Formats: sequence, C-alpha cells, structure tokens
Amino acid sequence: GMWLYDYGYGPKHPESTRAPLPDSEIDWVWSGGVTTDHAEVRAKPSAGWTRARLAVATDADLTEPRWIDAADGAGPVVGFELTGLAPDTEYHYAVEIDGRLDRVREGKLRTFPAGPASFTVAVGGCARVGSNGQVFEAIREANPLLYLILGDLHYGDNGRNDITRYRQVMDLTLSRPAQAALYQSAPVAYMWDDHDYGGNDVDSSYIGRRAAMAAYREYSPDYGLAGDESAIYQAFTIGRVRFIVTDGRSARDLDNGDPARHGTMLGAEQQAWLQQELLAARDSAALIVWAN
Repeated sequence: GMWLYDYGYGPKHPESTRAPLPDSEIDWVWSGGVTTDHAEVRAKPSAGWTRARLAVATDADLTEPRWIDAADGAGPVVGFELTGLAPDTEYHYAVEIDGRLDRVREGKLRTFPAGPASFTVAVGGCARVGSNGQVFEAIREANPLLYLILGDLHYGDNGRNDITRYRQVMDLTLSRPAQAALYQSAPVAYMWDDHDYGGNDVDSSYIGRRAAMAAYREYSPDYGLAGDESAIYQAFTIGRVRFIVTDGRSARDLDNGDPARHGTMLGAEQQAWLQQELLAARDSAALIVWAN
C-alpha cells in the first residue's frame, strides 16, 4: 500500500523527530492577516470555555501584555483581532482560556515593514494528511516573515457537504508537532487547491462547497474576503511588493470540451477583482507577485 502511495504521490518526506507538545488549554494556534499594523490569531480551545483572551507583548516573557478579547468564537475556533501594532516589530502572544494562560502553545509574528525592505517569504504546498515532515522544520529554520501556502495543505478529499470532516482534518494538520512549531513561529497566508477544498479536480459544482467555505472562514486567518459564497481571493502588501492570491477552485467552471461554452478558472467576480488589483498595483508597487 505504501509503495503504491509513494508511486502515485511521490516519496514520503523524512519525519521530524520533534516531540508532541503536552496537553494544554488549546489544541493549536496560528496567525495571519498580517499588515504593518494588524494581525489575526486563531486557536482551538481544548475544552468548553466561557471567556477567551489573547495576551500580546513585544517580549517573549509577555510582561505587561496587552489583552485582547475574542472577536469570533461561534464555532470550535476562537479568533482575535490585533490592531494598532507597530510596523516591522516582533510580537509574542499566548491564549488565555477562562483565566488560564497557555504558555505551551504560544506564538510569535513580525508585522510587515512600511517601506523598502528585505524579507523572506516561504512558499509551499502539497502535504499528506497528518504530515510531520522535516520539511516544516526547514521552513521554520529559514525564519520567514510569512509562510504562503499554495494549496493542498492536506489531502483530506472531503467529498461531502459536512463541515465536521473539514474541522477534523484541520485539527489534525494544525496540531502535528513540526507543522505546529512552524505555525507558532511565523504567520501564514493560506490558499487551497483541490484536495483541501474538496477532492481531486473539483470545481464550483463540488457538493461540499458551502461546508468548505464555512470551514475556511472559521479556521483560517485572512486578508478580508468577499461574501460568504465568494471565492477566497485576497491581497496584501509587504514593503513595496503587492501579493495577489487567487482561488482557482471554488469559482472554476470549465467548458469540458463544449465549444459553445466559455469556461472560467476564476469566475467573473474574481476575474474583475484580479484585473482591478493588477491595475492598481501597476502604479503603486515595485513588484507584483501573483500566487494561484
């Protein structure tokens, strides 16, 4: 069975030897939506809770932290909005659940520079379900300002309109030791592809589209999305570079060989947005990075 998997999907990555973290107040945490003055943190409490807060400070000891109440906690994930941050500054954070501050799964991020700057963005994708590969250690050791995930964060292949299945595979993914260490040390910008959206080669007609949309919005920090039914396209700026990230799955509707139809990879809404973004960035950015 493993030989067949390796033949079809490529060789298995060497495993990380990182030990799993002990149980604590939360199961996992990660951050994103970072700008010069803003960031988001999402976390999964390990049990029921009444009040969730985030301690944020510029020192790792979290002395005299700023406290931020949860902005979103309707589902199993709690979200925090960090505003009024200083550019190009490292911040440390930890989640407090009902008065108990979790120092086991604490994280850090650096806000983006406001002008010309040198920085590292790591780009990756396509990891098996439950992957704990050494590759995540290598990404973390590169100390990226951002980890840009370009699809197939996992090969969950949900195949149903069932948000529970999305939640289960995301909980597993974000709690694996090597991945968790990476996500606690650097923010992410996450765009899905077919296998983490729903299944092999799926598009806008995928039966689980609504569950996928809801799960992404629940679990993933982002740079501001359109409506609940819109593709998850988003854009952000680091220094003088504009990053434009498009969703090639949830609005895709190809012609399937029918010459009478005009297929689309992005959908009319996203195509119009992309054109506007490219035109605006042409005049405001020194470099445009289009990630799809």
